[in-house]
Amino acid sequence: MWFSNALDLLPLVVLLFYYRRLDSLMLFFAAFMLLTALSDALLDVLFFLKLPNNMPVIHIYLLLSVVFVGLIYYQALIGNVLKKAVIILSAVALLVMFSATFFFGSLMQYPSMSNTALSILVIIFSLLYFFQLFNEKTIIKVEQRSFFWINLGLLINFSSTILFFVLYKYLLDKKLWAYFNINDYANITFNILSTVGILQLSRKST
Repeated sequence: MWFSNALDLLPLVVLLFYYRRLDSLMLFFAAFMLLTALSDALLDVLFFLKLPNNMPVIHIYLLLSVVFVGLIYYQALIGNVLKKAVIILSAVALLVMFSATFFFGSLMQYPSMSNTALSILVIIFSLLYFFQLFNEKTIIKVEQRSFFWINLGLLINFSSTILFFVLYKYLLDKKLWAYFNINDYANITFNILSTVGILQLSRKST
């Protein structure tokens, strides 16, 4: 867990190095990465202090993540239809999270439904981005685009862990650590791919 969370700093350090080249899309992504790093660090501190319940931190992180994910893909996707879809789907995800937390659960329970909603949202957005990217009329080198790698990392990360979030309440306690390991591996992959993407900022095409 600690290594996965520590690796959150890698993309942030590289982003800081290229801060003058960040456009609106990458600035929102940088804010999302900072949010993730701070959230993971706070969870590690609470775990070290052996506090009984850190679930409110996760709930707040998920709500803010939907906002930043929406802002990221609003910039990444082109056309009024796709941009409106980002707004509507993000609003629906927020509504699901609020309902799951305050009507069907509580801030002190693990937000499996909220995690699932965020995962579905990211998967839909990332697939829309790939569809848009590979249907461009101009010939492009996708591997030289920053957000290609970031989007790939997001898709792998959230598609790898969605089943865990869906089935969380039905898993036996002795199996939870195995699934958390999957989450850690997915997070490591995301951070590495994101770093590769950020390094593409040295090229003209972002």
